[in-house]
Amino acid sequence: ACVILALIHLFICAPIPWIVMRVPKGNEPEADREAEPEPAPLLRPEQRRLGFILAAVTFSASGLVSWGLPLHLIEIVARLGQPGDAAVFIAALVGPAQLVARFVEMTAGQRVNILTTNFAALALMPVAVLLPIVFGPSLATVLGLVLLYGVTSGLVSVARNVLPLMLFGRAGYGLMLGLAYVPVAATALGTRLL
Repeated sequence: ACVILALIHLFICAPIPWIVMRVPKGNEPEADREAEPEPAPLLRPEQRRLGFILAAVTFSASGLVSWGLPLHLIEIVARLGQPGDAAVFIAALVGPAQLVARFVEMTAGQRVNILTTNFAALALMPVAVLLPIVFGPSLATVLGLVLLYGVTSGLVSVARNVLPLMLFGRAGYGLMLGLAYVPVAATALGTRLL
């Protein structure tokens, strides 16, 4: 199975960016040639340093849960009273929940500000974790934990990539995102060592 997955990545996934990058300039649709005016960043230049620090801290702190919980989710679900096979199945529901959240954000995201979405997701993530603690371990609270965690995790992952663009603008977006991800990567690594 691993060899098949590796071959799929090597021969299907890897060539796609190469093919897309080779599209000759001038073949873009007419609408793409007329660039939309760049929206102004939310943060003024004097606010960017503090905004960057707060964004990096927020991304890193939320990453402790976002990346740490899935590593232990099957064991957590099992310790909350679900038998082995059911624990694996229930924990696997995180993926579809993340996908649904990302799809809803993609389709409805223009009507809801990404800051609001991110705040709601970050506020609901602890609620997900507290469900079985407050209401006791049951199938309903375990499903609530997994599904709500999946939804919030999916929304936070979108916000991690969109917020720097919104806060700092297009100029230097790659640099700001890269710098913001240095502490995030360290956090992600740290969760694997816990």
